Amino acid sequence: MAALRLEPLPLWLAERDDPTLARVPMVAADEGRVLHANPPARRHGITRGMRLDGALLRAPQLHVVATREPDLANAWREVLRELADWTPWVAGLRRGLALLRLHPGEAESLAKAFHGRVGVAGDRHSAELAAASAVAGQVRSVAAGDEAAFLARLPLRFLRALGLGEGDLTRLQWLGLRSVGDLARWSEPQLRGYLGVAAGPLLPYLHGPRDACVPVWTPPLQLRRDLRFDEPQCEPRQLDPAIERLAVALEEALEGRGGIRLTVEMEVGGVARRVTRIAKRPLALAAVIARHAHAALRDSGIMTDAAGRGGVEALALTLDEPCRQAAQEGLWATRAQRRRALESIGERFPDALVRIAWGDPHAPASDQAWDWRPLHATAGDAPPALDDEPHRTAVPLGLADGAAAASPLPVQADERVVVLPSRSSSRPRDWSVPIADAA
Repeated sequence: MAALRLEPLPLWLAERDDPTLARVPMVAADEGRVLHANPPARRHGITRGMRLDGALLRAPQLHVVATREPDLANAWREVLRELADWTPWVAGLRRGLALLRLHPGEAESLAKAFHGRVGVAGDRHSAELAAASAVAGQVRSVAAGDEAAFLARLPLRFLRALGLGEGDLTRLQWLGLRSVGDLARWSEPQLRGYLGVAAGPLLPYLHGPRDACVPVWTPPLQLRRDLRFDEPQCEPRQLDPAIERLAVALEEALEGRGGIRLTVEMEVGGVARRVTRIAKRPLALAAVIARHAHAALRDSGIMTDAAGRGGVEALALTLDEPCRQAAQEGLWATRAQRRRALESIGERFPDALVRIAWGDPHAPASDQAWDWRPLHATAGDAPPALDDEPHRTAVPLGLADGAAAASPLPVQADERVVVLPSRSSSRPRDWSVPIADAA
């Protein structure tokens, strides 16, 4: 079994497109923070989590790689497709880490072809640890039966590739532990008691059981339509008819299905440039597909770079994993069918169908505001009408309390009354007006 590490994936992708970037300081940043830094950048004191402004002060020639989630996901799927050409047994454990079943002689070619760190062992966990300690472009092998000796030689710092934090690593080093084999001598209760939840992912690598199974990789379904130009296209408007033509071809191939991940691929100067866009709703119509393709090109700025490199030589649109969308239809197609169904249910089960019977809509308790009644009952079915203005009750002045409001007393024409707002009113009012004005 062979484990291939291409981590961090954004920096590896940038170096693959331009190998000269491996010798310059380079970081992957998101929201103004450094996510990953290559060795030249770390030599300038740039670390993970540092603000990008501070990193640029340390290295003015710093190359910044953008980390767009759709583009990274699409690039990782393309890497798995390339690995499937080497062997059908491929598993993407996580983004930047793949597991394969290879002949030992093929591991060297794999490491050189992808310029990644490759570890070869008889099980998955030993192969991952071997890949974590390997050098980029080289292979580290662990012979069968030599797993314990390999852990005894492996420094403890390589457990950071398995998710061990810097704080836990420092605490273990304070105890005098230097190798992974020293930590493997601890029992499971000791590991969980000292490391807490961080001990769970480490247990299979330290104590087993060691997995030796790699499934056959099944590529996800893709619909792709491409077009090659007779002459390079340099203007964005020259691509509009081509995008619309490819969108119409995709709509015909979808046959009522839809996909949410659209990839626009352009060949510029013999180099493929890709940008991926994730739609909020399934893309099934040609007009919607073309609109998202234009938005993806506009947001990525590929056309600006393509104009300076001689223009676009080929264009392709790809929809990943198209599927037929489920829709919730009504129980009855027409009102007549609904009426007949309700009548038949009411005849067989008279008390099965219920409806809301409204009481006092201003009551704070729900059981006084409304209740369930049988469908055939008609009294109190409709909610009482509510005016736009708060309901007010006229009572004699001095009797403005709850009892007087509930049972208003008759008043004379020359008496003064107070107008009380209802309980649903949010603004208390206390107006004393003549009864004639109140009327």
